[in-house]
Amino acid sequence: MRRFAGEIYEWGTDPLSADPLPQEFPPEPATARRVSTHTVGLPPALTHPGAIDATIAALEGNFFAGWQASSWLREQLVLVLDENCQTRVRDFLISYDDELGVVAVHDETGLS
Repeated sequence: MRRFAGEIYEWGTDPLSADPLPQEFPPEPATARRVSTHTVGLPPALTHPGAIDATIAALEGNFFAGWQASSWLREQLVLVLDENCQTRVRDFLISYDDELGVVAVHDETGLS
């Protein structure tokens, strides 16, 4: 997912021309199904046994109450990237690259 101007948009859509996804109620079933296919694998630095619990806790911060009523989206962890296709998870700067996929760079400074 992508956050733009405070709204959440489906990955691959243009926030300037697409409608934002609802957060307080579930998306239409066809939209929810499509959104559920936008999955990515996280790098090992975020998923190894010593890191996975903290990563899950961080991703649980992207909780959209309305999505829990959708059989497609219920209990899913959501990675939300900003306008620059970046986010911070723990002490990693996460970005998405069309060729490399999800990239995690360790950054203890806390600055983007």
